[in-house]
Amino acid sequence: MLGKLFTGKNSNELPAVPMGFQLEQERSLYLSGHYPARRSWRHLSHHVSRYPHDLRAHTQRILLAQETELHDQLEGSLLDLLLALGSAGRQLRCQLLDAIQDSLPAHSRQQFTHWMTAEDEQELDTEWFSGSVLARGQPARSLKLVQQQRTRSDERYASVLEEARASLDYGQTELAQQLLEREITEDRHTPEIEQELLGIYRHTRNRDRLEQLTEIMIGKRIDLGPDWLATCTAAANW
Repeated sequence: MLGKLFTGKNSNELPAVPMGFQLEQERSLYLSGHYPARRSWRHLSHHVSRYPHDLRAHTQRILLAQETELHDQLEGSLLDLLLALGSAGRQLRCQLLDAIQDSLPAHSRQQFTHWMTAEDEQELDTEWFSGSVLARGQPARSLKLVQQQRTRSDERYASVLEEARASLDYGQTELAQQLLEREITEDRHTPEIEQELLGIYRHTRNRDRLEQLTEIMIGKRIDLGPDWLATCTAAANW
């Protein structure tokens, strides 16, 4: 998943527009060689402090911190991602760990490996990692990404469907599922939303949640389309 995104821009010269604007439009996760490293990291840090659930900015910031001049900021950048995710996003955490573990300082590599591969919520020792913009300076349990207050950063997405697909791109299957389920239960669903959610259920073999949502839809007199009914029938063999 990350592999297809870990590609740089071409060698063409960047347009003469403010760097912040360039980074807002930058979809490549590896920024090395195309932007001033420290200025870019500071911009992304400011962005993460305002919009802590922007996973693209987190990922760009972490990968950028592998630059020699930013090595002392890598642990803090990782910590911010963990504080934002809580127990969610294990796939993203593991993929990032594979990408940057050789750059982690030896004294903290084992601790971050434990945190980033854990399947449950961790109590993070947050008082000694330079570079963090989300830590409060004391040991604390993190908040799950899906429990954080939604901010105006959601306006970067044209629709909930686009946001859900972006969440899937970054391994946030649970978040994407919740976004789509909310649209359906509030009767704002479209055939595309229904198909995306059914695809998640089929991929995860989550028959229990499919059955629960079906009961909710019936109770709210929301029409069950033919694809939904077919998936419910197929789910008997999951």
